[in-house]
Amino acid sequence: MNRSHQAPEGQPAKRRSCSRVLGSLLSGCLVSVLSASAYAVDRKPGPPEFTFSFESLNIPGLSANFLGVGASMMTLNFVDGSHLLLTYSLRELVPRLVGDPPDDDDRLVAAELVDLPSGRVLAKTRWHLHDHARYLWSLNDGRFLLREGGDLYTFAPLANLGAKEPFQRTSLPHRPGFLDAVVVSADGKLLTLETHREEKRKLTGININVLTSADRPLRPTETYDFYRLSGLGTQDSPLKLVHAGAVQTGNVYRLPIDGDGYLVAAAGKRGRWNIEFESFAGSKTITVGVVDSNCRPGLELVSPTQYLAFTCRSATTDGITVAAYDFAKNDIWEEPMGSFSVYSPTFAFAPASGRFAISRKIDALAPGIASDPRGEITTQEVRVYGTQTGDLLMKTYCVPVFRSSENFDLSPDGMRLGVIRNGSVEVYRLPELTKGDLADLAELAKLTPLPASGAVNLRRMARDTAEDVRESEAAADAEQVPAEDKTTVASDAAGAASQTNAPPAPALPVPPSLASDAAGPATAPSGDLQVRRKPPTLLRPGEAPESGTKSKSTPE
Repeated sequence: MNRSHQAPEGQPAKRRSCSRVLGSLLSGCLVSVLSASAYAVDRKPGPPEFTFSFESLNIPGLSANFLGVGASMMTLNFVDGSHLLLTYSLRELVPRLVGDPPDDDDRLVAAELVDLPSGRVLAKTRWHLHDHARYLWSLNDGRFLLREGGDLYTFAPLANLGAKEPFQRTSLPHRPGFLDAVVVSADGKLLTLETHREEKRKLTGININVLTSADRPLRPTETYDFYRLSGLGTQDSPLKLVHAGAVQTGNVYRLPIDGDGYLVAAAGKRGRWNIEFESFAGSKTITVGVVDSNCRPGLELVSPTQYLAFTCRSATTDGITVAAYDFAKNDIWEEPMGSFSVYSPTFAFAPASGRFAISRKIDALAPGIASDPRGEITTQEVRVYGTQTGDLLMKTYCVPVFRSSENFDLSPDGMRLGVIRNGSVEVYRLPELTKGDLADLAELAKLTPLPASGAVNLRRMARDTAEDVRESEAAADAEQVPAEDKTTVASDAAGAASQTNAPPAPALPVPPSLASDAAGPATAPSGDLQVRRKPPTLLRPGEAPESGTKSKSTPE
């Protein structure tokens, strides 16, 4: 049946919903965080299913000063539907390490594997870290990535619970350089590491999660390395990360990408954008939808067959709308979301249940929410949506606000939401899947693109980026460039075109320890994205970044 209907007050508008009749990443930076929506249900959650105080888990209190500057002080992750991984900074003397650089900011961090519903700590360890930046990422399926300074490790505590050391780690060799970002795709099949080579800067403060300003000069060349993930991290099924390619660029991107391909927003006429899926399996381009937007839409893959588009319908940045689409070209639902802010939304995905959670920082006050120490953030809101229906399954708030947004998570089966509130870990039970939800998931599975296992190829994105640069520079030339400077601009545009039409750039070197595992040549796309342009940004016109620098201590 078709679910199109007039949305009741406070509910997202659902358009051309095909939840029952489906058969009838870098196309640009991800849109910045959105402010509070007047259309969102102000639904107070019921009592949590489980509540564990910090005291019961031996977790010390959190430093408001460190949280205020964006330090990563505590993390909450589901390992599976009935186990949590909690990590937190310890208030203990830090042992000195021989040869430790004098400018390191060492600390000790504890990690606990916690059983639900008992709250019993099944295994525990501690790590010696060298800064206060983000150090932990979930790789899905109970697997995790740990950063200690410039070193990366993988581990799977629940899978190895019966072993002598459940937190035993495996080193992940990676490209030398300073780590800027770690991104895990929603399907858990692809890991992206962003690094750059540059002399270390002397910094004051912690400088966490710094955004890039549009008027900032091109940063040193960024390298994006892609790794395919497989295995559960046990002795019988070791976790494998196979290098699947690399690209270099002078810009910073957020890719709507997964293990099978990536989304591209191709500009059409009168504010219409064709959303296309470029497969890594060598199959033809798949058109998966048409989006109306007066700005380039921000795209986010939430499952192998569903995505979100953040759009603007006016010349200003005040009218932002989020809409959900599936790969059958169906515009399922949309919701007005207000205006941009300087903080990026953070997602947690549960593709198996067709759900996702989004955390964002908003200016509206909420009952019982303390303001940020610096007065910049008042509330951190977390929502859980059913992707195919647009139903707002839950809305709650995290206390205190974490700029790193590591204080919430959605269980892999989409049945539980965990948040940190007022000195406790709270776990909420979400509604069970209905027969209609299960039917949706079965139909969506039929739209899944061909699985890919080879090299990541971004040639299409490089071509489209170069075309955008030529068009924007031509427009700037016509409107702003003095006559005596037009020759220079024309020369620059010609240079960008020659890069785009040139043969593929030489392959970037694969780290030696990964060469034997490389899944094909790590060939950079034609032109290699190295075109002359201002770097894309998560900020909107008139907004300023928190800081203008980024160091090895600022992985996102």
